Amino acid sequence: MPEFTKIIGTGGIGAGVVYALEGNHDLGRNESRMAALRDPRDFCKLHIILHYVSVLLRDLKSRVDIVPVGAVGADARGRELLALMKQAGLRTHRVKARADARTLFSLCFVFPDGSGGNITESHSACACVTPAVIREAAAELRGHEGRCMVLSAPEVPLASRVALLRLARKHRAFTVASFASAEMEEVRRRRLVRLVDLLAVNIDEAAMLGRVSRRAKAETIAAACAAQVRRLNPGIRLLITNGGRGLYACEKGIVEFLPALQVPVRGTAGAGDAALAGLMVGTVLGLPFLGRS
Repeated sequence: MPEFTKIIGTGGIGAGVVYALEGNHDLGRNESRMAALRDPRDFCKLHIILHYVSVLLRDLKSRVDIVPVGAVGADARGRELLALMKQAGLRTHRVKARADARTLFSLCFVFPDGSGGNITESHSACACVTPAVIREAAAELRGHEGRCMVLSAPEVPLASRVALLRLARKHRAFTVASFASAEMEEVRRRRLVRLVDLLAVNIDEAAMLGRVSRRAKAETIAAACAAQVRRLNPGIRLLITNGGRGLYACEKGIVEFLPALQVPVRGTAGAGDAALAGLMVGTVLGLPFLGRS
């Protein structure tokens, strides 16, 4: 692996709240459900991932410039988020504060068994991150050819994230991406995994990408997803998270299962993003992707 000098990413920058639902049954279309507001706050994709990456690399004395590309509203929530990102060591000169849009907000819900999801605002400052905004950030890649990692995360328009991946390819950057379940049909149709070196998805997204039932066994879903992406991109690395049940790592036809650590759980919001951040840090440090390597 190259010696990385910079990480550039785009994706959601926002805030949110976490509700613990009562009852393990799925939410019904017309259901009113009781829930308890949790103390932990939720943050959005790009901010969560790059926060962990920045703090861990700083603790490990690894000097890597980290530049998020995105937008927040010119509101109190946006100002707070910019301050938090700066405190974590992120360079925020590519995060625009827009007066014409609100900062992204998300509602995260958690079931008693630890699974959960979120409802994220679609019309926010993050929707203003256009391909033109991405092209303006191309200057960040120059001079770092072959030594840059690029992250493309959900909650900004897919077209903008693809634009960043294409720019990354031109500058020989190592590309990291994740996609939402609703985007997987387009990801397959456009063969977007060809632009990705490390793909991170959860078990639901993996089922959509692998074209298997969400009710299939986790190992069946992991194998199908791995086969699908490897057919298009033989060198791809694949991470599939499955909540408290563990995760799957796939590379060069090998599918490896890693069970979750048995530790007290303080909260599950952003757990998959934390797993991806850990893999990004490991990649920067040159660690092997699979345990058998």
